[in-house]
Formats: sequence, structure tokens, C-alpha cells
Amino acid sequence: MDQAGNQKKLDASGKINLDLKMLSPYLQKIAGPQITITGKGDNPFKLKMVSGRTRWTDALKQTDFNGAIRADSIDAFGLGISATEVPLRVANETAIAKLSATANGGQLNLEPKIDLKQEPYMLSLPPESTILKDVEITDAIAENLMSKIHPVFQGSVQAEGRVDLYMQHFNWALDKKDRDKTAFAGSLRLKGVRIKSTNLLSGLMALIGIRGNEMDFGDLDIDFVARNGRIETSPIRLEIDGYPITLHGSVGFDKSLDYIAKIPITPKLVGDKAYTYLEGATIDVPIRGHSSNPDIDKGSVQQSSTSLAEQALQKSLQKGVQNVLEQLLKK
Repeated sequence: MDQAGNQKKLDASGKINLDLKMLSPYLQKIAGPQITITGKGDNPFKLKMVSGRTRWTDALKQTDFNGAIRADSIDAFGLGISATEVPLRVANETAIAKLSATANGGQLNLEPKIDLKQEPYMLSLPPESTILKDVEITDAIAENLMSKIHPVFQGSVQAEGRVDLYMQHFNWALDKKDRDKTAFAGSLRLKGVRIKSTNLLSGLMALIGIRGNEMDFGDLDIDFVARNGRIETSPIRLEIDGYPITLHGSVGFDKSLDYIAKIPITPKLVGDKAYTYLEGATIDVPIRGHSSNPDIDKGSVQQSSTSLAEQALQKSLQKGVQNVLEQLLKK
């Protein structure tokens, strides 16, 4: 170790036995509290580092590291990741790791890169990457990962099925003040997915009087694009108790909702008589609020269903008058 003014220069090599619990707080600064990592193991390394900076990014800029760490367990966004060696390379203001392991009975392939050459600093993934393949869905993965992309999975119970996660591109701003510059796009590919009722769907079913609490997504692709602090998803169509429901909109990084649900007219909404003339009709319902507590615009539902019921009544009266005229003409 050499002293140069206020800075200390470290040049080291050998074997490192790092307790990975120490890294969890730093990883959580980047990825959030849904990630923990443990492990110890002797691994050869080479390190050159300059101290004396205030921000961790400044220290990383002046670090040259080549080695690997032994991860005994990684729990990230509901994924239980098997023990693995994680190669690490830090050089030229860039940090790259490579993680390939079994996760929830499927495969995880992740190659994150942090580029500190210019601000805002970004964490990126290689383009056209399949991050998850045939991963078993659990309540934890539905809650901590899938619901970040689509709020329909928030509050899932007894989730089952498998999922692939494909990323077309991914750039995540490391500093919260630059989070609106985050941009990514990809697809969730669901395979045989079935869940018990979620916060959003339970509210919709109660509103329109649909019984049951099990949703069968089957095989379904959900495309998503993130920009300006929000994740917009492609429309998805579900069928519950014979009634179709379509959802389309966006969820913010702050979990704020801006969704539209296209729901069917049911006897509960307009009454049995009006339903005779409105069967198959739909109305659009705005959904706002927070993904953990969706605010379904019941006033909009009431207004739309009342208007449709009035139209049905007019049709009923017109049909009644027409029948009377037809009877008179016959006579």
C-alpha cells in the first residue's frame, strides 16, 4: 500500500475468502431490498484500488479487479438460485459479472455490466438476452418480480406454472435522481400459469358479480416497454367464469397504476331485463391508485352501465311498439 497525498493506493493479489453477506447492502442499493446473497470460499484474485473518494462509484472507477466469488445462495426477486461461481472483472471504469445457475428448477443467465465512463451511470444487460428459462412460478416470484412488470400478479396466491423472461434491451440508471432515464423492453412468456385471485382481479370480479377466484392464464406472452418512469404492457385477455376481461395500461416504478379494464356487462350491473338486450356488450373501466391497492373507478362503471341500461330499455320499448303494430296490421 502506497500513500500519495490524501490517497492510498492498494496493490494486492492472492486468495480471497469474502463473506458475501457484506455485499448485500450494496446490491440492494442498486436492485432494491428483494436481494440477499451469502457464501464464502477461497478464490484467487488480483486487485488495484485507489482510496480517498466519497461515492462508491468514484472508488469503482479507480479499481482494477479480476477474480471470482463463491455464492452459496442467492435469493433475488423470489428466485432461489443455486450455488455457483460468479466471475467478476472491473477495469477501465466498467464492472462485469456473469451468473449462470439453476433457479426455481429452471435456468438463469445474467451478465450485468456497470458502465461509469459517463453519467448517468447505467447498469445494462446484453441485448437480445433470455434471462430466465422454464423457471417455476411461486408466490414470491409473482409478487417480487412479475408484479413489477404487470400489476395483475400483485398479491398472487398459490401461483403455479413456468415463465421465461426475455430482454430485448435493458439500461437501468443507478442513481434514483436519474431513474426516469431508465429504459428497457422485453417479454414475459407464461406457460401453463394459474393463480388464485389477485388484488386487481378480485376487485373487478366483485364489481361485476363474477364468482370464483382462480385465474388460468394458460400460455401467454406479455410484452413490456419501460420509459419515462413507467412500464407499459401489451393488452392481455383473460376469461373468468365464461366472461372475458381485457387489461391494458402502465405501472410506474413507484407502483402507481394507469390501466383500463374492458369488462363485460353482467346482470349484476344492469339487471336481468336490460341484460337480455346487452349480453356481449362491454365497458371500459379506469384503474388508478397503487398496485397493492388498485382504485377501480366505480363511478365510471355506474355511469356507463346506467347509460347502457337506458339504451336497452329504449330498445325494449321500441320492440314492444313494433310488436303491437305488427299485431294490428295482421288484424
